[in-house]
Amino acid sequence: MKPPIKSEIYEVILAHYIARDRPKVRDLLEQWSPDLFDIRSVTNVLESQLKYRDVRQDSVEGGQMGRDWGIIMEALGKLHVAGGRPREALKYAYPLYLRPIIPIFLRHSISMFGHY
Repeated sequence: MKPPIKSEIYEVILAHYIARDRPKVRDLLEQWSPDLFDIRSVTNVLESQLKYRDVRQDSVEGGQMGRDWGIIMEALGKLHVAGGRPREALKYAYPLYLRPIIPIFLRHSISMFGHY
């Protein structure tokens, strides 16, 4: 698939929304084929959001704790798979799948140890 516009244009648009409107990034990545942009460029921008703590697991956005963190992690996982790096994708997918389980595990562990 040949992009109708240069890949750099898609990358600039994605970088803009990565910094300002992460739910829009999720929407764009669902609509656009990874063939339209350089996957490594976009993953570098996404990873910098995590590296420099612009997005954190415990931050609250739109009334949801970790909303943007989840969007970034999911996008990184999908882009690494699309870029032929499934092993790298695991590092981003694994915390997402465990995240809903952690509070249940902690409650269970605390109640289990509280009976001593």
